[in-house]
Amino acid sequence: MNKTVVWAIAMKDMRSVISSIRVWLPMLVIPFILGVVAPSIMIIMAGYGNLSKIQNIQLVIHLIENLKGTELHDVLKNYPTLNQKIVYLLITYLFVPCFLVIPIMASSVVAANSFVGEKEKKTLESLLLTPIDMISLFIGKVLSAFIPAMVITMIIFILFGISVNIFSYPLYLQWTFPTWNWILMLCWVVPVISLFVILFNVLISSKVKGFQEAYQLGSVIVIPIAILIVSQLMGYFILSTGRIFMMGAIVLGLDLLILYWVAKSNQRLQLGEKHL
Repeated sequence: MNKTVVWAIAMKDMRSVISSIRVWLPMLVIPFILGVVAPSIMIIMAGYGNLSKIQNIQLVIHLIENLKGTELHDVLKNYPTLNQKIVYLLITYLFVPCFLVIPIMASSVVAANSFVGEKEKKTLESLLLTPIDMISLFIGKVLSAFIPAMVITMIIFILFGISVNIFSYPLYLQWTFPTWNWILMLCWVVPVISLFVILFNVLISSKVKGFQEAYQLGSVIVIPIAILIVSQLMGYFILSTGRIFMMGAIVLGLDLLILYWVAKSNQRLQLGEKHL
């Protein structure tokens, strides 16, 4: 692997993303709404509203009861009001898996367009004729989506933390964010899952002939994340510290398997033939 070549490919693709407002604006606006605006509104409503007037509030109470025997439940029972319990539940439990969606949204378009975009711009053939080894080419394409996704995720995480602490401080008279689960999720699980999604999308992009086909096939990877979020919301699967660490380790193993497969199965001639 040639690090200079990898970085050159990544920088070329990232510059093309920055130059198109139609690409980078949705990458910023949608994660901002999902990661900052929506959580802030929910915290304000749950923390300072009359919860008795909210329909289906019993579902949330039932969720808290399902957490019995966990460390989170021991913390929740120390808070005297339902408002405090629900806000803390939102901050430390329900919002955690939702943050897995942000890097996926920020990277999917770039990753799906990685090789298909070269074909549509008629630049793939010239790229394949250059003395670049295939693993460097693939890693460069992966980094061009991974770096912006991580930067956007970190920005949203910081803004999320500021808004959470501002709006929840009057309830607890102390900062409630971040917790160790949040730090482990951001530093361990989010990068490896983002890398997995990007590798999957880049691999799909190298196999198909059009962007719409690549984007639609790549979006299938969101289904397991959606199942995880629903399971967390229903209380069927609790993301404890141990499970978060184990999840990251499993996904990292999958990342290495995909990288190995890419290096073995995608040769220069085969990649060129797929796009003829």
